[in-house]
Amino acid sequence: MSTSTQRKPGSTSRLILALAVVLLVAGGLLVNRTANRFEYYSQLNTWPETSATIVRSDVIGERAFRPNVVFSYQVNGIEFRDSSDLNMPSFGGRNNRRLAADSMVAAYPVGSSLSIHYNPDDPTEARLKTNPPWSVYGQLGLGIVLILGGVLAGLVSVRLKTNRIVRPR
Repeated sequence: MSTSTQRKPGSTSRLILALAVVLLVAGGLLVNRTANRFEYYSQLNTWPETSATIVRSDVIGERAFRPNVVFSYQVNGIEFRDSSDLNMPSFGGRNNRRLAADSMVAAYPVGSSLSIHYNPDDPTEARLKTNPPWSVYGQLGLGIVLILGGVLAGLVSVRLKTNRIVRPR
């Protein structure tokens, strides 16, 4: 005797509708979080600027190579130090990451001067680059894809439900 699994009518559309809700909520949360990060990076451009000096510039990491640029700067006569990875993405082949990190470090030689933005409320926080890193754009794109997937799943669920309605002849 063979046992077959039978679904109740409408269970597939309810399952797809649940998936739609999950995708919409996850996508909405991700887009909202990303919007907050874009707001943060746009505020960086309003921070005051000051001159900084590169005190160390090297490549760090064993597998995921990235530049490490350490710089010193003064605010109100007090010296601070901070560092930056120059927003380098951590994907790609090992040799490509090493070459990219080496070329970025070469652009920031020790002893050179540059302009940085510092947080007026917390001068220990400073940024060499004020543009958002690639990951912020990736998260925004993923959030949009999740929302679109949720809308599509919702439409499929409604379509499945309306096809089951028995219409009088």
